[in-house]
Amino acid sequence: MINGFKYISIIISTRNSEKYIEKCLTSALTQDYPYFDVVFLDAQSTDKTFELAKNFETKYSNLRCFKNDIRKYQGENIRIGVEMSNPGSICCHLDGDDWYPHNMVLQRVNSEYNKTNCWMTYGTYTEYFGENIPLKDASWHYHEYPLDVCQNKTYRQHSWLASHLRTHYRELFLNIDQEDMKDPKTKNYVSFAPDLSFQFPMLEMCPVDKSRYIPDILYVYNRETENNESKQNQSEIDRIEKMLRNKTPYKTIESLW
Repeated sequence: MINGFKYISIIISTRNSEKYIEKCLTSALTQDYPYFDVVFLDAQSTDKTFELAKNFETKYSNLRCFKNDIRKYQGENIRIGVEMSNPGSICCHLDGDDWYPHNMVLQRVNSEYNKTNCWMTYGTYTEYFGENIPLKDASWHYHEYPLDVCQNKTYRQHSWLASHLRTHYRELFLNIDQEDMKDPKTKNYVSFAPDLSFQFPMLEMCPVDKSRYIPDILYVYNRETENNESKQNQSEIDRIEKMLRNKTPYKTIESLW
């Protein structure tokens, strides 16, 4: 930490997001925050996503761009990005076809960690449906997990609340067994709902007061993109979600370091 600012790594994982990647990266790289970097991981895009991202490297020294040699799913890319981040840093997630709504997002995240000494945060977002369509506030659907859920570690039985903006300490994520992020059917990282594969374990590992809900809207979730899960194979999404919800909960840990 320097002058109250914790180091933050923004981790972007995406595939075929050329229509939105410049908006995404601009929102990340122009944050009004003195102490952060951006790790961009491309999952074998077949369009110009990676080339457009690489153009930003010439302007921003705190951006690192990588493209997979073989196709990897988002959960694996995110894990790679977390491993690349500096020890002790806060990891802040951003999909390549989404963006931050303003340049004070990292300031708000840092203030929450300083104020509450938390290990992870989750929140709410606005939804983008296309140009000239007003953003839709999704905060009506999201709120803090009830205290009894946190105490009894019944996150997997509760309705899903741990959504964007998602942040956590690097070390909390690295306590997750990689096998718990994989699909036993395919032996690969899950192809859908990767956020469930790491958010559930981190919530369970946190003592009651170490996971925090931030009510401020700090994320724009793109519903227009073809990468949106709502436009994908719903039966496969349901199968994977059921599998992840049926996993054994993690035990609470007392310290990250």
